[in-house]
Amino acid sequence: KDSNGRLQYRYHPKWIDYKSKLKYANIDEFAAELDSLRDLVKEDLAKKEMSKNKVAALVVWLIDRYHIRVGSDQYAQENESYGLTTLKESHISYKKGEKAIVEGMRVLKDSNKPLPKINAMMKFTGKSGKDWKIYVRHPEISKLIEDSAKIGGKDKEQDLFRYVDENGNDFDIKAEHINEYLNQKMENKYTAKDFRTWAASWKTGARLAMVSEASEKEISELPELHQEAVEKSEKDGFPPYVEWCGRYLKGTEGLAKLAESGNLPGETDKERMATMLAVIDTVAADLGNTRAVCRSSYIRPMFMEDWEERVFLDRWKEAKKGQIRGENMWPDETAAINYMKKWED
Repeated sequence: KDSNGRLQYRYHPKWIDYKSKLKYANIDEFAAELDSLRDLVKEDLAKKEMSKNKVAALVVWLIDRYHIRVGSDQYAQENESYGLTTLKESHISYKKGEKAIVEGMRVLKDSNKPLPKINAMMKFTGKSGKDWKIYVRHPEISKLIEDSAKIGGKDKEQDLFRYVDENGNDFDIKAEHINEYLNQKMENKYTAKDFRTWAASWKTGARLAMVSEASEKEISELPELHQEAVEKSEKDGFPPYVEWCGRYLKGTEGLAKLAESGNLPGETDKERMATMLAVIDTVAADLGNTRAVCRSSYIRPMFMEDWEERVFLDRWKEAKKGQIRGENMWPDETAAINYMKKWED
């Protein structure tokens, strides 16, 4: 039994390997539905009433964008660790007026309304004691968070995400409402966790390609960029973000050390393994996980296996030319879908 008295089981390694592959088997199908889901989410966000569907769409948007866990009432009560559906009003603060960043941050493209001057900041403890601090710069989303929080009064200990039903009664949104929303909007049955698995997988692939294709100049600049981000973090309290090779990255200490030593992306198997682990550290930072958990439970193994076998980059370049595209998809996401569909077992 574990520390909570739950029975623990031992399984044959082949069964573990089979179950692991099965876990990721449909993640590219999930991703292929994301383009249309993101359109449906925007449609619901544009609706006037703060209905259950609209607030569920808001939570889904935040999960999709920031990879935050959906949350569990039991975890919140027993461990004081939170996800989106269990956040309290005390976990949110706002920047308004001239302090807010609004340039180029429109989400609802069909809206002609001027962007509200508001940003939201979330600060909370997540699963396994991981501290989250997120700056939501999108003013339309920040305003919707504030509107949801206002439902039911101003009690700092009430749940942040709330909705009003057709009879005018207010309720807090639950994890099961999010999964119900996904079942309603998507063709196949998925859960909120699939967003995190997808994010971990495509970001790992994209960042392995990124370090492989980085120029010598870009690699030489990374240590200094990392140090500047650390110093800024010490002042503003947010995690160190590094803008490198056209991407914003957290958890770049390992990459910076490899760059400084001249071993990025590496030539020997040992150096290449170190690079892969450093890339996983950046993904783990996005998900609020450890490297070990991210590697074993979230990232689709084929990217890591192909990297070790030195076939990854050629396959990624070919996948970038693949047929799958999407208006609401990052190019790296569509490359990852093409990659999975072509080379999955």
